[in-house]
Amino acid sequence: MVASKKDIYDVIIIGGGVGGLTCGCFLAKAGKKVLIIEKNPKIGGYCNSFKQNGFTFDFGIRALSHSKEDSYLYKIIKEDLNLNIELIKTEITDCIITPDYKINFYSDINRTIDELISIFPKESKNINLLFDLINNINKNSILASFYQEFKNRTFKYLLDKYFKNEKLKFILTIPIGNLGLSSFEVSAISSIMLYHGYLFKGGHYIKGGMQTLVNALLTNFKKHGGKILLSNKVYRIEFIKNNIKKIFSNNRDFFYAKEVVCNCDPSFVISNLISKNILNKKYFLEFKKLKPSTSAFILYLGLKDTIRKNIDNCCGLWYYFNYKFDDFYFNLSRNKINFNNINHLLFAFPSFHDKNLAPKNCESIMMILWSPYKNRNFWYKNAKHFKEILINKAKNLIPNLSSIIQVEKITSPVFLNQYTLSRNGSVRGWEALPSQLRVSKLLEEILKKRIFFVGQWSTHYAPGGLFTAIFSAKKIANIILTKTKEKK
Repeated sequence: MVASKKDIYDVIIIGGGVGGLTCGCFLAKAGKKVLIIEKNPKIGGYCNSFKQNGFTFDFGIRALSHSKEDSYLYKIIKEDLNLNIELIKTEITDCIITPDYKINFYSDINRTIDELISIFPKESKNINLLFDLINNINKNSILASFYQEFKNRTFKYLLDKYFKNEKLKFILTIPIGNLGLSSFEVSAISSIMLYHGYLFKGGHYIKGGMQTLVNALLTNFKKHGGKILLSNKVYRIEFIKNNIKKIFSNNRDFFYAKEVVCNCDPSFVISNLISKNILNKKYFLEFKKLKPSTSAFILYLGLKDTIRKNIDNCCGLWYYFNYKFDDFYFNLSRNKINFNNINHLLFAFPSFHDKNLAPKNCESIMMILWSPYKNRNFWYKNAKHFKEILINKAKNLIPNLSSIIQVEKITSPVFLNQYTLSRNGSVRGWEALPSQLRVSKLLEEILKKRIFFVGQWSTHYAPGGLFTAIFSAKKIANIILTKTKEKK
């Protein structure tokens, strides 16, 4: 199918991840002629699920943030788009186990405060102060003043300001492991945003697995006349007269669009899809200085027995063998990791939330360890060995694990890079450094050429992830629709 020049789309979206699909839904619903071009044979990006031997595994997303009834994500899913999905509430968002403590972070912020105060009574006043800040951070007056005070500060600086007890500071740092940085590197603002959206506005899982959200978005998109092409990789965007773009795909098709939305890594777009003379050299150099977030080594296990007696039903379980949080993440940010000496594991248990994701009396598990990218040869040589290390470490939590494994599958950083084209297999877009809070400023230069970005790479100070993908999608759709009305 080769498009004629008369067949101009209002918007072409490159990338069929959740950000691209959500943006497409809003635009198609508003009557726009929209085409999504996806390079893979399957849509969804990191929000995919896959099945093996009766088990369903989520590819990369383990829970939803901002999903309470009064929260942003919930309103988009249930009210704006009216998606036919069921959200399963989980009381415990994160369970933290250290050599000395087992602490639950609840979706009810008051329960979390009470649990922390019961263990650290001398810090009760400042625990209340910090969590009050987290709970109310989105109020304009609080956010503006907090941003000004902490825009150049790290999470360690914030914790040191509030607390003296080092073990309490360590426990409060553990959920920030989602951002893949040490406490003295990670942005205080990104950290508080993560706490607000995931730990206290989240706590939900999608019945049927994360693929259910993707399928619901696709149904909504097609319902309003949207078109999608799979197994088509875009390799060039040309700017022609009257601000029309010409998009070339790998099967020699080309398409015309008034607007282009990219649901992919801007680094890839700048380096591979647009002409070098579109942006000046200084801008390219600035962009290359930006650091992507870390990648991950993921192990999926299907167990032929239940393990629910000793594990709480939570969105994530952090199991720490020692208190060397910052050592691990500091080395990770410098592309170093010693699998023989890892200090923690992150577990997710999809079948705990939805028993239909595993055969009767069985369980599905995801084990996640943030990892440097390395290269294809490194992972080819070491992946199986690292898998065995993770399984042996997990026996501290599940003693009989080796004897009940029925299915096992590995995803390496190299595969994450190949599947999403995210630089170095990044799992959360840009690294959450204070110096990278305003990435959107750099993207503005491309926006002048009318190429828009959605997804986790479009963030400015909120950390990347599913929420950022959907939030940015609605925002960009509104910008395009507003500009269309202004032209009329």
